[in-house]
Amino acid sequence: MVLPEIVGAAIARLESLGYEAVAVGGCVRDHLMGKAPTDYDLATSARPEEVMDAFRGERVLPTGLKHGTVTLVRGGMAIEITTYRVDGAYRDHRRPDAVVFTGSLTEDLRRRDFTVNAIAFSPGRGLIDPMGGEADIKNRLIRAVGDPSARFQEDALRILRALRFASRLGFQIEPATAGALTRMAPSLSFVARERVGAEVEGILLGPGASDVLAAHRAVMEAAVPELTRADAAGYDRALMMLSRAPFDAAARLSALFSPLDGGAAAALSSLRLPGRVTARALRLIEWLNAPEADPARALGA
Repeated sequence: MVLPEIVGAAIARLESLGYEAVAVGGCVRDHLMGKAPTDYDLATSARPEEVMDAFRGERVLPTGLKHGTVTLVRGGMAIEITTYRVDGAYRDHRRPDAVVFTGSLTEDLRRRDFTVNAIAFSPGRGLIDPMGGEADIKNRLIRAVGDPSARFQEDALRILRALRFASRLGFQIEPATAGALTRMAPSLSFVARERVGAEVEGILLGPGASDVLAAHRAVMEAAVPELTRADAAGYDRALMMLSRAPFDAAARLSALFSPLDGGAAAALSSLRLPGRVTARALRLIEWLNAPEADPARALGA
C-alpha cells in the first residue's frame, strides 16, 4: 500500500517522536479492494495533546478531543488522527460514556464495528490484521468484530451501517452477524431520526440495495416502521423498481416507499431528509402510483 506523501509524512513525524502511527479503517479496506481511498484516517499511541504538540505550527483542529481525535489539515487534505483507545459503557446505545486511551493497537482494533474496518497499515510493518478483515474482504463478507450482539448493543447505528456496507460493497452479511441484526433491530428506536435517515439513504444508493433490502426487511421495518404497511407483493414491486432506479436519492426513496400511498409522506418526514429530496420523492411516488404508470419513465431510468 503506497500512502500519499502527506499521509506518510504525518506517520513519519509521529514515529520520529517515539510514537506508533498507522493508517486504519476504510482507506486500508478500499486499498485491499483495489479502490483508490478518498480519505485517510490515522491511529496512534500518542495522546491527543501529544499529537497537537507534534504538529505545532500547523493547522490542527481539536475535532473530537473527548474521544481522542484531532484533525491535521495539510495540502488541502484533512487527516483524522485518533489515539488508540478502549471504549467504556454505552448506556445510550450510541456513544461510549467515556474512553480510555491505550498503547495497544490490537485493543483499539478490537473495539471497532466490522472486521473489514478493523485493519491497519504501517509503512514499516505492513498490513496489521488481527481480526481477519482481509479474509472477509476476499470472501465478500460483513462480519462484526467479536460478539455481534454486543457490538450492536453498544451502538445501534451499527445495525444500519452493516446494511450500508453490504449494499455499497456488494457483500453478504455473515450468518451470526445477520442474526444479531434482526434480534437487535428494535434498539434502532434509540437512534436519532436524522442519523437513521442518512443511513437509509446510504443503503438505497448502494448497488446492492435491492438484495440487502430483500434479505433484511425486518431490520428496515424497525428503522422505518411505516414499511410494515407494505404487503409482500408491494414490497417486492418496490425492490424491483429500486433495482432499476438511477442512483439518485429521491428516485430510490420513491421506489422503496411507493407501496405506502398515503403513508409515504409520514415515512419520508420521519427520516428528516432535506426538504427538496422529500418533496421530489413524493412527486415521483404520485407518478409511480398513477394508473398505467411507466416506472422507468417516472424514475428517469
